[in-house]
Amino acid sequence: MGVFHLAGLGLNPGAVTVPLTHVYFLLRQAKEGDPEAIEFFAHSGEAEERLRGKPEALIIFTSREVISGGKQGDITDMLFHTRKQKNALETIRAYLSHLIRALELQEDTFGKYGLRYLYAVEVKFDDFEDCYRKIYLTMKGLQDKEIHCNLIGGSNQINLSLMLAGSMTGVVGRMYYVFETDTKLMHPSTVGKRKDRIRVPSANWHEIPPLFVSIGEIIERLKALGITEGPVHISCIEKSLDDLGFSKKFIAKLRGTWIAFRNKEMVEAGPLLIKTLELDEELKSKAKEFEGNLSKWKRYFEENGWLYTFIEDGKE
Repeated sequence: MGVFHLAGLGLNPGAVTVPLTHVYFLLRQAKEGDPEAIEFFAHSGEAEERLRGKPEALIIFTSREVISGGKQGDITDMLFHTRKQKNALETIRAYLSHLIRALELQEDTFGKYGLRYLYAVEVKFDDFEDCYRKIYLTMKGLQDKEIHCNLIGGSNQINLSLMLAGSMTGVVGRMYYVFETDTKLMHPSTVGKRKDRIRVPSANWHEIPPLFVSIGEIIERLKALGITEGPVHISCIEKSLDDLGFSKKFIAKLRGTWIAFRNKEMVEAGPLLIKTLELDEELKSKAKEFEGNLSKWKRYFEENGWLYTFIEDGKE
């Protein structure tokens, strides 16, 4: 089983292809026996897999204008001289085709694109709630997959949604970003030739470590106390936070929008907690139709007019 990469996308296709170039170059190095590259993928896939950590799917959250080709930035590709296609998704697809052939990974990944699936999900990139809904539902649909999140491209609303939905669902195994000063580049600046090797760890590759306790766990604890039904004693909240490894001082961070004090002893749900729980319940209910089922998730998103297919079963 391969990795499902989720990413936002704005004007620059390189926000998606730069980190994937890292991944594919390292896959080639792992295939050749490089111990550091092998270790990079040590926690991916199953032990018996021929090439652990290979991307299986790329799901991109972006605007209608980017999907249609109305908006796309200029690109620079010094490896393969890829040209801009009619939209950013097709530019990404063309680049990946060159990349997989050059690295001779066709037989070890998913065909000439290295991917089995390339989907775009249309979001209102400046609307946090719209981004969060669609990303949350996608993660629930893929909850039995290995999910990695790319936090480079797209709007702040998309990337915040990737982080928050990942925390609420608990299904994301890796969150990463690659820093490049030249946003037009389709590949890392550290790779100038097809035979180049990527150092592990790369100076440009960064990961956000997983939270020991997700905000989802805190919210679930507050909900279990019955705080949405009426005031609860502050000692109950202190006990729940202590169980999760937080001191009493953490209550100050929840105060105001998450919890509100009626008096010194009694606490009730704040407006943000109420809204978050209502949205969470709504999305959990919707996700029951397709959670853990890629085909049903795809059908649901297509029926709502949100999904665009660029690669499926390794083909255009």
